[in-house]
Amino acid sequence: MHNLTASIRFETERAWEDFAQNDDETTVEQIFRDKNVTIRKPINASHHTPPILEVTLEAADDVEAEDIQRAKYPDGVLVHVEED
Repeated sequence: MHNLTASIRFETERAWEDFAQNDDETTVEQIFRDKNVTIRKPINASHHTPPILEVTLEAADDVEAEDIQRAKYPDGVLVHVEED
């Protein structure tokens, strides 16, 4: 297992309102559902609107940051993933 860092941004305030109606934890869980990663807590959020969410992910050794970044995400959700 290894750790990755993900930054989650929303293209517009409307995209954030449409997608992130729940708390940050639920939002991050929805974004990474079926991506073969474990979400490590805490989840950090900026005080901007829409916020930028930062999260550490734990992934199997054969899962690369690029694999997670290239995955399909909801419209208006931008995800950047880096190796720790």
